[in-house]
Amino acid sequence: MIKTFFKGVGYTFLSCVLSLMFVFFSVIFLKSTVMTVIAGLCTLFILCGLHINYAYFEAKRQRVSDKTQKKNFSLKVPFIMSMGAVLPLVAMWSVLMISRTGLIMDVLGIYKLANEHFLLITAFMCDGIKATEISTSDCLLLFAVNFIPFFPVFITYFITYHEIDIRKKIFYEK
Repeated sequence: MIKTFFKGVGYTFLSCVLSLMFVFFSVIFLKSTVMTVIAGLCTLFILCGLHINYAYFEAKRQRVSDKTQKKNFSLKVPFIMSMGAVLPLVAMWSVLMISRTGLIMDVLGIYKLANEHFLLITAFMCDGIKATEISTSDCLLLFAVNFIPFFPVFITYFITYHEIDIRKKIFYEK
């Protein structure tokens, strides 16, 4: 269980690195708003795609293990996996909020670099230079955004574990 939790943390860090690399390679094109939106969506897809992959393979492995051990499905596993994916993001947000109060140095630039997968949101919400310039509503939005990986992980795990065929449900059943 703990290993699965830390895999979620690892996938979040991997998505940070890949998103950062993507943005560094496309920084020339980020001068226009349209390209910023496209890059922001691409980095968000990197984050969600990695977490969907993680949840899919963990659910397949757990399903096989549970069938051989005759165990029932538990919501605890996908919940812990999802929280593992969210933990680094909430930790970075917490550091930003401490910086916003002035207790530590300003980390807004570091926060933006570490959260490149939320480029679209941070580019428009945190257009200031200092963390103290972020409004309360923007802080709440940034906190809510941190839970984006929770849903793909949880839903993918649930669908994969129960072998639900979404295509069949949408197209073939009435």
